[in-house]
Amino acid sequence: MSFEIGLKQETTENRQKFLKAFEINTSQIVVPVLAHKNKVYKVIKKDEGVGSDSKSTIVADSQITNVQGIFLFILTADCLPIAVFDQVHEAIGLIHASRANINLIIKNTIAEMVAHYKTRPNDLIANIGPSVGPCHYDMDLWKIATYELAENGLKGENINNEKICTYTSDFYSHRRAKDTGEEDFRFATVFGLKKPI
Repeated sequence: MSFEIGLKQETTENRQKFLKAFEINTSQIVVPVLAHKNKVYKVIKKDEGVGSDSKSTIVADSQITNVQGIFLFILTADCLPIAVFDQVHEAIGLIHASRANINLIIKNTIAEMVAHYKTRPNDLIANIGPSVGPCHYDMDLWKIATYELAENGLKGENINNEKICTYTSDFYSHRRAKDTGEEDFRFATVFGLKKPI
C-alpha cells in the first residue's frame, strides 16, 4: 500500500482493488507522511486525493475531519492505528501512534476535535487496530494507548482493542521482517464518513 516500498504500479493497483471493495474511489482518500511526531492535521474538502497516487504533501501523525465522503488513510506495520469517532457531532480522527509519540498524539487529537468540532470526549468511540503486541515488543503500547484514551476523557466501554498482534498475524510487521528477512511492506487503515444514500 506504500509508494515508498515496492513498485508504484503495484501500489496503485493494490489501493484501487482494496478501496473498490468498500465503494471508495482513490481520489477520496487523504494520505499523510507519518513522522512519529505530534502534529494533527484538519482535513478539509480541498485535501481530497492528497497522497492518493504519489507521495503526500501532508506531514502529520493524526488527521481529523467532519467532511463526508473523504477517507483518512494511514500506513502501518507495527505502530498503532487508532480510529476515533464522535457519534454526536459526526467527526472522526485517525491516529498513528508509536513509542515516540503515543503520549501526546492521542491527547492532541482529542483536543483538536474538541476545538474544531465541539467534541465531548465521553462521546468518542475508539478502536485500536492491528499493531505489535507486548508479546513481541519491549513496551505494551496497547496498555499505554488505552490509558491515554481514558485519561483524555473516553469511557472504558468505548475503547475497543481486538489485540491483533501484527508480528503473529497475517498483517505486515516491520519487526518480523527484520527478524525473518521477509519483505517489509505496509498495510492501510482507512476511516471515513460515508455520504448518505
